[in-house]
Amino acid sequence: MTDSVDIPLLQNEIEKELASCIDASTDPRFTDYEAMFTYQMDWESGFQGSRGKRVRPLLVLLSTYSIGGDWRKALPAAASLELMHNFSLIHDDIQDQSLTRRGKPTLWINWGQALAINAGDAMLALSSLALQRLNAEFTPEIVNQAAALTHNACRSLTRGQFLDISFESRFEVSLDDYWQMVGGKTSALLSAALEIGALLGGASPTQCLAMRSCGFILGSAYQVQDDWLGIWGENALLGKSTQSDLLARKKSYPILSGLAKRQSFYTLWSKPGEILKEDIPALVRALTEDGVKEETEAQMEILYRQTLTALNSADCFPEYLPPLQGLLNKLMNRFQ
Repeated sequence: MTDSVDIPLLQNEIEKELASCIDASTDPRFTDYEAMFTYQMDWESGFQGSRGKRVRPLLVLLSTYSIGGDWRKALPAAASLELMHNFSLIHDDIQDQSLTRRGKPTLWINWGQALAINAGDAMLALSSLALQRLNAEFTPEIVNQAAALTHNACRSLTRGQFLDISFESRFEVSLDDYWQMVGGKTSALLSAALEIGALLGGASPTQCLAMRSCGFILGSAYQVQDDWLGIWGENALLGKSTQSDLLARKKSYPILSGLAKRQSFYTLWSKPGEILKEDIPALVRALTEDGVKEETEAQMEILYRQTLTALNSADCFPEYLPPLQGLLNKLMNRFQ
């Protein structure tokens, strides 16, 4: 068993592992190619400390630790999921035509769509290569299981993104459709992170399934909270405009809940034509007055309780569980 852990220590080791996986070229022809990775990973000031939230790799390592395994051995899997996550972010920003992420211009804004797509493809390749580094510590069977979980998560992720994009051209989208989308786009990587971490920690199949369930429900909770932030959050917290979901007619949880009520928000939303910036205050006010803000917060609370119930069923070592519980609590309270 490894020594006690804290988040800053894990974040520092994650950055080192990511930098090692990317392994910058010395060929001057690829200087700008490497610069895209440095920019996307928020390494403009060097590799010291943590950049971005690094939620998925932290979940991998803390899951391994909570089961009683050596979290250092799981670092390649942690890096793999973070690289896959960034592949999806690069492509998602292009597909959504997002101008900013983490408070700065998105990759495609600075390098153009063609080169950004290429960088995203490279991130996905690097994600697969990172998994091969597990061979130094684990049997081929375990490595193959981890790879299968990772690649299946990527497939689910793209299916969720397909649904999310297709919703933009549909007026009628049900909450069942929404949960199906969230299960792929958000829950897939979080679920894989906790399950892979448990697998690499030596967990039993039952424990792995419990961790998978915990991650899946966490993804739903995280997305509903993200949707809440997308309407009622602070710009500084999000690093993006809180108007974007409404302007893009995004089928988020609050918006779908508001439409289902067929009250004042439904009337405003159903007006023909584009939604303009000056329309946003009235739409937000209508959602609040229709009770959607409180309903969304109640849904978040339900999902968070279910997340913790699933974690408790994983039968982790009580003395090694607090760091993972602490991270989950932090993720569950981003809006406070």
